[in-house]
Amino acid sequence: MLNWFLSSLLLLIFCTGCEQHSQREVPGKVLHFSVNRDPATLDPRKGGEVVSSLFHFLLFEGLTTTAVDGTIQPALAEKIDLSEDRLTYTFHLRDANWSDGSPITAEDFEITWKTHLNPSFPSPTAHLLFPIKNAESAKRGQVSLDAVAIKAINSKTFEVTLNTPTPYFLEIAAFCSFAPVHTKITRDHPDWANRPGKYLVCNGPYLLKSLKHNQECVLVKNPHYWNSSNINIDTLHISIIDNEMTTFYLFENGKLDFIASELSPIALDALREYSKNPILSTFCEAGSTVCFFNTERFPFNNKHIRQAFALAMNRKEIVNNISEINETAALGPIPVALKREEKNFFHDHAVEEARHHLQQGLEELGLHSAKDLEEVVYCYPNTEKDRKTALIIQQQWFKTLGVRVKLEQHEYKTLQSNFFQRNYTAGQGLWLAQYTDQMSILERFKSKLNIKNYSGWENPAFIQLLENSNYATTTEERLQILDQAEALLVEHMPISPIFHWKPARLAQPHIKLPACPATLPAFYNNIQFDQPSKTAEE
Repeated sequence: MLNWFLSSLLLLIFCTGCEQHSQREVPGKVLHFSVNRDPATLDPRKGGEVVSSLFHFLLFEGLTTTAVDGTIQPALAEKIDLSEDRLTYTFHLRDANWSDGSPITAEDFEITWKTHLNPSFPSPTAHLLFPIKNAESAKRGQVSLDAVAIKAINSKTFEVTLNTPTPYFLEIAAFCSFAPVHTKITRDHPDWANRPGKYLVCNGPYLLKSLKHNQECVLVKNPHYWNSSNINIDTLHISIIDNEMTTFYLFENGKLDFIASELSPIALDALREYSKNPILSTFCEAGSTVCFFNTERFPFNNKHIRQAFALAMNRKEIVNNISEINETAALGPIPVALKREEKNFFHDHAVEEARHHLQQGLEELGLHSAKDLEEVVYCYPNTEKDRKTALIIQQQWFKTLGVRVKLEQHEYKTLQSNFFQRNYTAGQGLWLAQYTDQMSILERFKSKLNIKNYSGWENPAFIQLLENSNYATTTEERLQILDQAEALLVEHMPISPIFHWKPARLAQPHIKLPACPATLPAFYNNIQFDQPSKTAEE
């Protein structure tokens, strides 16, 4: 979720220190941390996955931002007006410049947001703009982009009109994908985001100083950022390390200021070693590890087969065996961090119920026994934690259902591509709310055309519930409607939630991190050093 990215952002603050990496920083506060892969893109319009979003939040800023207390605050929008019918937002931009010194304009926002909605543009987050009038129709090629209710009234005034009241719209606007990109640069230099240089013009708190693929990245404070005086960390030195034990070794040897599991998984042995040590901290985050079923592929095109596999899981056993940080066994799709109170929508490890659904599904598919399902392949990411989770699930499915499922481990980018293209049968992945509302999870199932609807599931009654929630007159009424939508999602089980995250951080004793996730500037402003930070002279 937004909070997550924000907290992850915090992680940004680290940088490498392998011996081969030279220490050539400018004096000042320098934070060293790691991520486990290169950002997929530095263009915020094409991002959305965890590591890329981290960089986008650091390099770019949009109309709104999330404060340290979780509230939405103006960012580039100095003032926001909302019409009486709650449909039209008017954003009045503050005086702010791009990193090349040119002014940020409302036209930059109009062109950026409409580019997301161009049918030929590869934006994995375009669906987040669908509350805007004619946005979804434009993305489907049914109307022109001129028909979309996104308009620069003048250089400092940006207007957006929605289809229906959308209580979480300002939170969507805070997500990094909807920060503007420089209109002239993107037009004249289409490859601007491919490498550091004068054409990588940004508007956020940091600039990209250097990037060595699969090695390291250095970000420095942006002097043109409108709120630069409140950014306290001068340099972010980010190591790119795809090995969990190497990351932990560097931390133990003082080369990293901290490790955050959201961006750089922490070795399970390290979590056990430090489970009682105050340098290890955890927090509740709106992210989950999830089993996705491809509802367009045999045998998961059958609802009862999906229910059987989901109910056969023993989530408490999984949580108890994979880590020491007490993640929450997921008995509902929505992460606990997005709810007022935890609510269970099904029973964990419901053996008899799972077997009943299996038998019913086999009959509907015209199959004779569980052995007819033994060509099912379950794919998962190449991390230690995901591997152990997949092995436990494989054993549980065989023990409860008698189905021998094959496992396939994939590098992250390959797995993500297979999910996007629905080139899989069943798979283990993650989701992370991109803004702080339950709709951030639920809306992905509003249309099978949504690239993040990995299951390809769509249901008219579910869609209607989501629409109805926008017209609720009280918060309680809205939450009740969303509960109904969540229950319907569980009934059809296109996904099976496994556990909700409790991300961990390991921080050196001299680094004091904020106690809770926060947006990038808020996070940095609350980091404390108990001793001088590393500098070039060291």
